[in-house]
Amino acid sequence: MVRILERDQHFHGAIPIGVVPIDDQEEMSLHSHNFWELVIILAGAGEHETQHGTWTIRMGDVFVIRPGEAHAYHDTNDLRLVNILFDKEALGLPIFDMADLDGFHALFLVEPGMRRHRGREPRLKIQGETLHEVEHVAWQLREVLIHQETGYQAMAFALLIRLICLVSQACSNMRQGRESQRLLRLGRIFSHIDRHLATSITLADLCRLGHMSESTLLRAFRAAVGMTPIQYVNYRRIQRAAEMLQQTDRAIETIAEQVGIFDANYFSRLFRRYFKCSPSAYRRQQMEDSANKAF
Repeated sequence: MVRILERDQHFHGAIPIGVVPIDDQEEMSLHSHNFWELVIILAGAGEHETQHGTWTIRMGDVFVIRPGEAHAYHDTNDLRLVNILFDKEALGLPIFDMADLDGFHALFLVEPGMRRHRGREPRLKIQGETLHEVEHVAWQLREVLIHQETGYQAMAFALLIRLICLVSQACSNMRQGRESQRLLRLGRIFSHIDRHLATSITLADLCRLGHMSESTLLRAFRAAVGMTPIQYVNYRRIQRAAEMLQQTDRAIETIAEQVGIFDANYFSRLFRRYFKCSPSAYRRQQMEDSANKAF
């Protein structure tokens, strides 16, 4: 039976962020939680189990456990790690230009999906001074959350962003093994898509960028995100359009063009597919929700 960990046991104060350092991780049975967990292995070794298999973990390994994903630790040997816990949806984490980092997409999107579908865990690693810097920032974040001085929520938010950015940069820049390089190539494709939503994106372009055949790319996308590359491009375009509908007063036709869709009717059909309403109805509902929150 999978044990469910409650968020109240791990988050400090009013902000849904937690830091759990473990100096000697003991064996731990399968458990899950309804928040994100970024795991950084600082020393030692052990076996990491998920529903999809068991793998050896060592110093420098870094991986993400998504909400609802069960995992466990076995056969640990001086295993020292730090868990960074956060509710991504409640925080509304801004991505800024982290989406330009191959390692960001590889860590948070590609690797968890590939782990789930391929039954093995191609890992990403950080090493040397970068690993020490990441550990230092994690301790800073923990201290801020414990002491809760005035302004601590803003400081904790900023430190979490810094930590995620450091890990993503390290994954992008470090020399990785063959499987990890494949993750980073896929991460590069996802970064390219996010940066070029307003322009034409073809399957051939993505294959060239990732140095993959079309069949390999299709399999990889289905494993990582459960969609074909073009389906994912459309999904991201509509997500971006929804953000612009909520945050700006631009005309719907203008927004459609700014996310790379130049047929207004096609844009409306795509939008309805994902949000079950028209773009104008979505904007109206968001405005009403914002007004209600103001009161």
